[in-house]
Amino acid sequence: ENEMQDLYNGKVDSTCTLYFNGFENNPFQGAFAGSGAFSGEIKKWNNLLNEKLANGLPGDTCEILFWAKGFETDLFARSIFEFVQKDGDQTVNYKYDQFQRYFCSLSDGWMRIRISFVLKTASDRVMLSVRNEDLKHFQLVVDDLLIRKKL
Repeated sequence: ENEMQDLYNGKVDSTCTLYFNGFENNPFQGAFAGSGAFSGEIKKWNNLLNEKLANGLPGDTCEILFWAKGFETDLFARSIFEFVQKDGDQTVNYKYDQFQRYFCSLSDGWMRIRISFVLKTASDRVMLSVRNEDLKHFQLVVDDLLIRKKL
C-alpha cells in the first residue's frame, strides 16, 4: 500500500510508529515488500510478535497491521490469531478470533489484517500468534508487521 512507502524509505513518523518488522532477516522469494517475510507451518502456532512497546501513552488507540499471503486458498480466512496484551504479568486484553473478521484490504493474493487495541500503560507487552489447524499442508507467510497509533 502507498501508506507504507515512507516507512520503506526510512522516513517514518516515530511518534506514531511503535514497532515495525519487515522480516528482512528471513529471506523469502515473493515477499510482499522487500526481500524477506515470516514463514512457518500454519497448522502449528506461529509466534509473530512478543514486544514491549515504548513511545505510547495510556489511552492511545493503536493497531497491529500485517499482510498474510494466501487469502484465495479455501479455509485461509478462518485462520485464527491470538492477541495478548499485558501490563507486567497481568493480561489486560485478549482476543482470539478469525482473520475474516479483521481483514481490511486485499492485494495480489495478500490479505491485510488490522487488530485494534488501546494502550493501558506506557510499556504494555503485546503478543500475537497465528495458526489454522484445518490447513494441514500450507505455509503461513506474513510480511510488514506494523504497530502504530491509529490514524
